[in-house]
Amino acid sequence: MVVSAFDKLKKDYPDAKLIIAGPDKNKLPKEIVNVNGVHFVGDVSVDEVGKLMSTSTCFVMPSKFEAYGLVFVEAMANGMPIIARDKYEMPYFVSRGSGLIMKTGLSDKLEVDNLLECMKSLLSNRTQYLKKAQDLAPDIIKEYSWSAVSERIINEIEKNYNYK
Repeated sequence: MVVSAFDKLKKDYPDAKLIIAGPDKNKLPKEIVNVNGVHFVGDVSVDEVGKLMSTSTCFVMPSKFEAYGLVFVEAMANGMPIIARDKYEMPYFVSRGSGLIMKTGLSDKLEVDNLLECMKSLLSNRTQYLKKAQDLAPDIIKEYSWSAVSERIINEIEKNYNYK
């Protein structure tokens, strides 16, 4: 879906690049691999993911199922606006950071078009989205650090179980 939307986006943004980390491109269909402007970097280290995120305009992952989505927190901590689906925890993350929510459609074509509109909107207002994302990144880091999360868990246990 992302590659299909990106392929259409290239008509308005011919210099746009899509960087895909993770899958082995040799295992993907040729119609995805051969799209102009798509760069597959394969499996990369956590440090490399951070570098990719810090040099990119936005993070796009409209998963069909993403119960929590730690990768959204990583993107937001790197000062990236995000594009996510309107399901599960994804709208919550968009509300905490900067970005857009893609509406789930009744067909694959409609979803590609919805994603394309989000991509165009974000790119046409990228300075605004990037500034907000970068301004919020320190708060995201602080809120989602392991020490902050563990402290909230301990507080909940103590509060609900009168345990100290």
